[in-house]
Amino acid sequence: MHTPRELPKQIRRRLGRTAVGRLTQAALAAGIAWELARQIPGHDQPFFAPIAALIALGAEPGRRGRQASRVLAGVTLGIVVGAAVVELVGRGPLQIVVAAWLSLLLTAAAGASSITGTQAAISAVLVIALHRAGSNLALQRLVDSFVGGAIAILVAQILFPIDPLRLVRRESQHLRDDLAAALETIAVALSRHDRERAVSALERIDGINTRRFDDALALAREVARRAPRRRYARRRLDPLGPLAAALDAAVADARAVATGALRVLSTERPAPPAASRALFALAEGLRALEPAPVREAIGRARTAARDASAADESLGVAVLTHAVLSIADQLDRVVEAREAQRR
Repeated sequence: MHTPRELPKQIRRRLGRTAVGRLTQAALAAGIAWELARQIPGHDQPFFAPIAALIALGAEPGRRGRQASRVLAGVTLGIVVGAAVVELVGRGPLQIVVAAWLSLLLTAAAGASSITGTQAAISAVLVIALHRAGSNLALQRLVDSFVGGAIAILVAQILFPIDPLRLVRRESQHLRDDLAAALETIAVALSRHDRERAVSALERIDGINTRRFDDALALAREVARRAPRRRYARRRLDPLGPLAAALDAAVADARAVATGALRVLSTERPAPPAASRALFALAEGLRALEPAPVREAIGRARTAARDASAADESLGVAVLTHAVLSIADQLDRVVEAREAQRR
């Protein structure tokens, strides 16, 4: 739940230019699909066409083209099943049950996605429920869905495909910002000898989902492979494989930082000030965008970590400083991956 003061900020974040652009694309695609399908003889009310376009474009960015294909596959299967049931045993509530069950069973057996199974079952139900003697509803539904799906694929993969590089950068920055905030919290906890703050930082680190970046990188590669306008990004994405491994390792090392800090804070002895300086420098390096500031921050973090280790030889400080140096090594790999991408 957000407080009333935070609500306008959340709304602005959700309705950014990119989000509004996707919504506009979906709405325009629905109107275009309706009008194109209406030009086909016998399609005076092609309401399936805009529905198919909206469902396909309702997927997350980068997955809209794939969802359009899945919608078309589900609709085609459902129409075939529904038409077969009507032809063999007529229409009625029992026939709807049978058609829906068969559609879901076949898609599950084929290992299809949930959207494909749902669309197959819906199409089968509509073919039976709206069937009228002498009508060609199944064919109309199929044509309309192909029109809507084709418009969705055109919009998602040809005209307005997501920028794969921007997608990877955004997820990378989110992960690094979360990690930087947690390290800063630990640094403040050490300077104030606040164990509860360090515990909350550890919980925050445990909540960081590194899979989101891995998924973003996989999705970016798929977009670069499928979308003609984004094929230039394929070579630029190749060097980013080590980046995912480096960020995963940095999060694991951050847990060691928190563990060492908690050990230091479990005693009455104050933590060496250099330990906090090292963590603040790491956080600065994580947030920096250009290689030079990152390397400068890494250098300060290493120097401060060595100073802390020299000032306090306890196990907690040793664990903390070792993890700091390890995160600095991972940031070196991040910088190298970004420089390789630029080359």
